[in-house]
Amino acid sequence: MSSSLILWIIIGIVCLVADILTSAFLFVWFTVGAIFALIAYTLKYSIVVQFSVFVIVSVILVAVCYPLIKKNIKKNIKPTALRESTYKGKKIIIDREMQDNNAVKLDGVLWNIKNDDIVLKEGDKIEITGIDGNRVLVKKCDY
Repeated sequence: MSSSLILWIIIGIVCLVADILTSAFLFVWFTVGAIFALIAYTLKYSIVVQFSVFVIVSVILVAVCYPLIKKNIKKNIKPTALRESTYKGKKIIIDREMQDNNAVKLDGVLWNIKNDDIVLKEGDKIEITGIDGNRVLVKKCDY
């Protein structure tokens, strides 16, 4: 086996494995470039031509196909909602700890409220209206 044959096989496999592990659809184009370099090898072209074919094919595919794939993935796959986004609309009854800290306890974590004009009292009923950074927006409500 020729060393350039082994080189292109290793590059192709490594790039394919890297793409599978990262799910980025970035390294797969280098695998295709390695396949084209293997074709150049079988046609008995020099290593310089093989390397040029690898670089040209890989760069063209990365420049053209990668943005198309990324755009298509973003359009078809909904992003995973952050845990905090599930808090919106949640209704809570204030307990002593929340009152003392003027904060809201969500999933065991105290969140400061952004509405500074609202003072929480034990037994108050509030609703989370949103999240702003590391603070929650609340409004008093009646169940």
